[in-house]
Amino acid sequence: MKWIDENTISFEWCVDDVLQTKKDYAISDHLSTDDCREILDMCLVDYDCNLGVTWELLVFYINEFLEMRKSSNDT
Repeated sequence: MKWIDENTISFEWCVDDVLQTKKDYAISDHLSTDDCREILDMCLVDYDCNLGVTWELLVFYINEFLEMRKSSNDT
């Protein structure tokens, strides 16, 4: 979290956060930088200000992304 200006704070999530979450939760599938960006975009599109973004939410979207990738590879 950081101050953007005297009236605004910002919470930032990045590709490294996605990769660290994958490692911390022992998710073995490979994720590229583009994959991580897509996962972050999923968080942004479905953002709920009542819940925010959490480590558990990143795990959810990582798993959702991997399921979508698996489904598209199976067709």
